[in-house]
Amino acid sequence: MIPTLAVELITFIVAVVTSGLVRARAERLAAEVNFDLGKLRSGSHVVDLKDITLAWLDAGRGPRRTLDLRLGSPSGLQIVVPLRVGEESQLYVSTREHLLRALPRTSISIPEDPYDPHGRFVRSTFPSNITKDEAIAVLTSPPRPGDDLPTST
Repeated sequence: MIPTLAVELITFIVAVVTSGLVRARAERLAAEVNFDLGKLRSGSHVVDLKDITLAWLDAGRGPRRTLDLRLGSPSGLQIVVPLRVGEESQLYVSTREHLLRALPRTSISIPEDPYDPHGRFVRSTFPSNITKDEAIAVLTSPPRPGDDLPTST
């Protein structure tokens, strides 16, 4: 049997390492916004804010359920904004503020399917995609585990 102090120490170490990995993930995937030029840079990719046309939610499974907001452009740029891991928020206040300033300048909308000209099946065809307004709402108040996601409507 492992002494209680050893179990607590191991639990603390695992929590610190896990927290560090999540923080490193968030920092690695960060993007910079130049509001004067209306540009967003992620790694070596630079796009105009108006060229960001896609937003979708990626809900991970497993014991520590994750929720990420992903932004994309036709040029292949993809930005991952970690919202939460389990119950713990991963969204820094500064990141939220920058994105809330940047998102209104984007062209985010639900993609159109040429085989569905009236948009009747758009939620079935693109079940994870969200509108610009939904992306802003998710950043303003990220859903908690068990909450309905905007994609389910």
